[in-house]
Amino acid sequence: MDACYALAAVVFGLGFVRDYLVDVAMREQPSFELRVLDVVPAHSFAQCLVIVGTLLVLSSFYRLGVTGTAVLILCVYLNDLQERTWATTLESSWRSE
Repeated sequence: MDACYALAAVVFGLGFVRDYLVDVAMREQPSFELRVLDVVPAHSFAQCLVIVGTLLVLSSFYRLGVTGTAVLILCVYLNDLQERTWATTLESSWRSE
């Protein structure tokens, strides 16, 4: 299970790097003034969406735990792949004797 937590830390860390790079790329893009979206209700609505999304993500991690989310699926897949590779190697070595 330690590998799952390490993998989760790597995935989250890379997510922060990705978010930063997307932010930098978006700020470098040319834009034009759109007065319709430059109002307080539009900004408030966008902030509410961010808060709701964050609550959904945090509640899923609280309910499922770090290993109960997609990280667990990846860990189980990698572990199964490793076991099948090891079993195939072991089986082929027995047949060659």
